[in-house]
Amino acid sequence: MQRFTAEWLLPVATPPIAGGAVLLDAGGRIVALGADGDVPVPPEARAIALPSGVALLPGLVNTHTHLELTGFAGQVDEPDFWHWILAVIRIKAARTEEAFFDAACEGIRQMWAAGVTTICDTGSTGAVLQALDHLGASGTSHHEVFGAHPDECEPAMRRFRTELDRLAHHATGRAALGVSPHAPYTVSGPLYRAACDLARAHGVPIAVHTAEPPGESALLDDFTGIFADAFRARGTPRPSVDAVSPVAFMDRHGVLGPRTLCIHAIHVDDADADLMAARGVAIAHCPRSNRVHHHADAPVARYLT
Repeated sequence: MQRFTAEWLLPVATPPIAGGAVLLDAGGRIVALGADGDVPVPPEARAIALPSGVALLPGLVNTHTHLELTGFAGQVDEPDFWHWILAVIRIKAARTEEAFFDAACEGIRQMWAAGVTTICDTGSTGAVLQALDHLGASGTSHHEVFGAHPDECEPAMRRFRTELDRLAHHATGRAALGVSPHAPYTVSGPLYRAACDLARAHGVPIAVHTAEPPGESALLDDFTGIFADAFRARGTPRPSVDAVSPVAFMDRHGVLGPRTLCIHAIHVDDADADLMAARGVAIAHCPRSNRVHHHADAPVARYLT
């Protein structure tokens, strides 16, 4: 057993405790916590007094990471989102599977060093799930699927099922596997529905990039902007919607639900916020990324009401 004492104990669900203590059993489970004088002192428990000025609290949770991209810092200096995406694709194409795995392991260690003990990741290589399993780390790795053209839905889902089958044996213990149909500018309506139906059939969570860049709304609203230009260049048809927001587009195709994480959710109106609340989705706020790409601020206060 172990008995920790700290100047401050922050249970989160209850008010902070000055001069707190936590007692762990031999398996590392918390069996008692509270004020130092209220927590038992078993003779077999090892006493660990944390230094002055240190608070004891539950591990932090990072709700949106791309840990397979760890180490890309300094290699992609494009503030423009579209050119940043193209640069990331180019660099990823030159990276080996081993390098992705090593990067994911390093990213997890960096999270631990920052007090983050659980992550919610999205990625396309499977390296993060393998790293979580390898290190015994806690988190969910949402595997990405792409296909903006409706005709790509069936072959994309075939590949996706094969990739999920390949990764499934790593989803054990503290490492979980989820599904991530990437974003409205990379995923068609039929592919959204197929991927989310698959996720729900297997009882796994869904994570989607939602209303992040302004061009996403322009694509769906009046088929203008950088993403619409890319669609035309590739011969991808306009999404079969009329003046609809990214949030409403996803809802029309069965994406939103109690086990859906909407990432970013910046360019939304009150109707979008009400819809996400009604569907019971969770929202990942990404202020640093939003600032770097000049995507504006998410309406966090609105989400908290």
